[in-house]
Amino acid sequence: MHLCKLQKLALQTQSDENGSFVLDIFSPALLTVSADSYQTYVAEVSPGEVITITLVSEEIDDLDQFSESMSLIPE
Repeated sequence: MHLCKLQKLALQTQSDENGSFVLDIFSPALLTVSADSYQTYVAEVSPGEVITITLVSEEIDDLDQFSESMSLIPE
């Protein structure tokens, strides 16, 4: 599980066991996704957008990656 935040909107959630999560937003926002031992992912997202995120390991020689999908639902 990883932490998913939209700081300016004060929204925060954790992904489920499948790596999926949904955040209810009504305007574009800066999304931050973080997980232990992985590089932080930051992107601007918009309501209704469905994105897939691939987090990359912080270890240079470790090619371990994982993906998760999310939906941004307009309020």
